[in-house]
Amino acid sequence: MAKSIPKPKKIKIGKTEVETLRLNNWGLGDILEGDEGHGPDRILITSIGQEKFLCKWDYKCQGSYAPESGITTLTCRDWKKVN
Repeated sequence: MAKSIPKPKKIKIGKTEVETLRLNNWGLGDILEGDEGHGPDRILITSIGQEKFLCKWDYKCQGSYAPESGITTLTCRDWKKVN
């Protein structure tokens, strides 16, 4: 009999991106990994405001981060903290 693979835990979604961070106990310096169907990517949270946050993307988990992005949304994928 084949083993079942556990499904990823769904993230808690807030009214703002920052509320979503807080609901999931994610904060400054955390690295999150998520897959939108094209392979996993990572983000490093670099700054948190009242409603939005800044992060750096590590596309395809290559180990190098792109410049900061302020337009990231958390609802497109199931993120998990990896650090």
